[in-house]
Amino acid sequence: MSENSEYVKDIFRIERENTDKVRKDIAKWSDIKNEILYFFDNQFNPNYEILSSYEKQDIKNIVNDFIVGFDMDDDKQTWFEKIKVLTDKNGFCSNMKEFKKNKEAYKGSVADVTKIIRILLTGREQSPDIHSIMQVMGKERTVSRLSKF
Repeated sequence: MSENSEYVKDIFRIERENTDKVRKDIAKWSDIKNEILYFFDNQFNPNYEILSSYEKQDIKNIVNDFIVGFDMDDDKQTWFEKIKVLTDKNGFCSNMKEFKKNKEAYKGSVADVTKIIRILLTGREQSPDIHSIMQVMGKERTVSRLSKF
């Protein structure tokens, strides 16, 4: 980790600064290793079985559309607006109220789309803020991980 000290510091800053929602995944020293392993390519072993409830082609389409619009300079709000656009484009629903009223009309919701991206990047269903994770991982690692599916 010492050769990646700035990267590690950035990992620990996620949801620790300038937020009302402080991350709770690391509560004690013994939690650290397990909670940051996915940031390191040589330790990243995703379980794609978690995504088995989604059609592979839908995942590939979401990934391709995401990569085309991905810009490291996007703030969180702009990033999420782009997620909503690709959500609708791929037959999922970006409006949760609409989705809850008419689930049968959609492949899933914007929550499903962000879940797919989260799992491809972290191998987990739950993690700190995914936009922040991508900012720390950088464009190359983010695109590489998404492209491996």
